[in-house]
Amino acid sequence: MKRIYVIAVPILLFITVSCGQGMWKKSGGAAVKDIAIIKKTNIIETMSQAEMFEDFNYLVKNLNEKHIMISILKDYYNYDVNKEFDKLRNTIQFITNKKDFIILVYRALVALQEHHCPYAVSHLPYISAYSDYEKAELKKINNKYHCWVPNYYMKIKIRLPILYYNGEYVVYKTFTNANTVIPKGATVLKIDGQPVSDYIRTLLIYKYLNWDSSKKVFYDDYFYLSDASLKNSKFSLTFKAGKNTLQSEFDSNQKLQKIPKKEEDYPKIFYFTNIKTLYIRFPKCNDTEYYKKNIPLYKTNDIKKVIVDIRGNQGGIPLATFTLISYLIGDPFTYSGSKVVLHQESNYSNYKPMSIYNELASVELNIEFEKTLKILKNILVDILDFKTTIFPSPEGLNYPGIIYLIHDKDLYSSGIVFMNIGLNTDKILTVGMPLGWPNNGMGGGASFDTLPNSKYLYGFILDFDVSDIKNSDSVYHNEVEQFVPYTFDETVYRETNDGDLYSPEYLTNKDSLVKWVLQQK
Repeated sequence: MKRIYVIAVPILLFITVSCGQGMWKKSGGAAVKDIAIIKKTNIIETMSQAEMFEDFNYLVKNLNEKHIMISILKDYYNYDVNKEFDKLRNTIQFITNKKDFIILVYRALVALQEHHCPYAVSHLPYISAYSDYEKAELKKINNKYHCWVPNYYMKIKIRLPILYYNGEYVVYKTFTNANTVIPKGATVLKIDGQPVSDYIRTLLIYKYLNWDSSKKVFYDDYFYLSDASLKNSKFSLTFKAGKNTLQSEFDSNQKLQKIPKKEEDYPKIFYFTNIKTLYIRFPKCNDTEYYKKNIPLYKTNDIKKVIVDIRGNQGGIPLATFTLISYLIGDPFTYSGSKVVLHQESNYSNYKPMSIYNELASVELNIEFEKTLKILKNILVDILDFKTTIFPSPEGLNYPGIIYLIHDKDLYSSGIVFMNIGLNTDKILTVGMPLGWPNNGMGGGASFDTLPNSKYLYGFILDFDVSDIKNSDSVYHNEVEQFVPYTFDETVYRETNDGDLYSPEYLTNKDSLVKWVLQQK
């Protein structure tokens, strides 16, 4: 039976959860009602193993009932998250303190490879299921929990001149370690005697990995920053250098490479007079006032092309993306898509009709809700079809042409929203390289909950974007319409010479993505 609702709701409902206020709802089952329990949990640092098992089993049950990515990862990527859950559950019998259990819970959430899951504390102000007092207590408890989780990037000092490129871990600069010279161009074969490709799979419960859609493998430039190297303070690498095999042991606390300091000295907007191109850099989804103030200054320029550069955008406020679009376009801008949730009668039942109308942009979502549709192999799901329209700002450019959106793999959270919009409309052409990790597309709605004993607060995405999915390769929405890769040397340069990457001279003469756009008629 098909039921259709046409309503208007905030666009933030369909945008990655770390990015701002949305309409959040709390999962059923573990409501925080007993303030005394919260206080007790905040003070007592111990948990019985029975309580640990109860918390862990509750977490796994809740995720399997509501988190659609578990099935998608298994069916399309041959990655069985429940097997990882089973391995973690089997270690509880050896845990004797609360800290180690909290780390285990964190690893279970990391195993989902959904980058927002373990960090639900920032969303507490928007979760109406908790009172202000409960929110304050949960924040104290969970901030402490997050301090317990190892941060490999902060605690391990070593950085090696190694980059993942075209399926291999390549040394991009000759260096010496313990009297062994590792030449530029050498590739990593093993870490601690284990093939590096096998080792990467073991990291799925410890850290978020990148996804190479062409090779269909997970990868991590800093694979050696791991739990093992943190605990042991040492690790060994085996390299292939021409016909030779080299092995060297590394100290996790030694410093072999200075990490470049990123600089942003160049303006975010400038006009190339000779080629009549407006270039806009959008490094963060915030600072809307800057774009509102400066974009109108170019209304009288003769603009033949508009380039928006979102490389390195790590998110922020989703509405900033829509504001920027509204200041560029000349006609109402519409894109559509479809979302899928695991079939449940309660899904989306608590959302109240709302709309966003202001001087920045007007966003309307028309949602068609179709129940109990069997797709994605044998998974029973609900489908939501939606259409979104953004209206141009009267103060904007009113540009009628195609917007070229350039990006590489380094986008996150709200930074991905612009890319996803580009993939769902013919008014934007995405240029560059696919996103470097799993991407939930245009979404999504979030669910939050606390574990019954530890009061660990976690969140997860309820829905998954199935817009324009053609095959298993497109499930993660990390495509790009015009593939323009960096060469290896350009990749290295971008990693080690941040200072001039956004200078007009570099962009027009050396930047592969910008040069491709400028060559188009």
